[in-house]
Amino acid sequence: MTSRATRRFLFWLLPAAVGLAAAAVFSLGAGAALNGRLGTPISDAPVALPTPTLPSAAGTLRVVALGDSLTHGTGDTPAGGYPRRVVDSLQKGGRPAEVVNLGVDGLESDGFESVSEAVSM
Repeated sequence: MTSRATRRFLFWLLPAAVGLAAAAVFSLGAGAALNGRLGTPISDAPVALPTPTLPSAAGTLRVVALGDSLTHGTGDTPAGGYPRRVVDSLQKGGRPAEVVNLGVDGLESDGFESVSEAVSM
């Protein structure tokens, strides 16, 4: 290759080829995800709702958290998601507190109604 051809290859053709390859990989991955061939497909099956706990002791603050997998703590190493961290912070500050984590993996916006109906305290 000549110097000019090498420069053209490095500055134009190589980045264009990499960009096209990345676009192809992205398109294939997005298509597979949308068709349910990638990961766990979301189904219309009813969501398993957690059951609330018994009443707390007098003077204990109860933190009730409704939400999705972030609330539930999916993938959280110490387990419990952010509600557990809130209660831990309260307890470190000397406030007796407990958590009722009603987070549900895979919950979507329309699922909050069924959770609130099942929990109505």
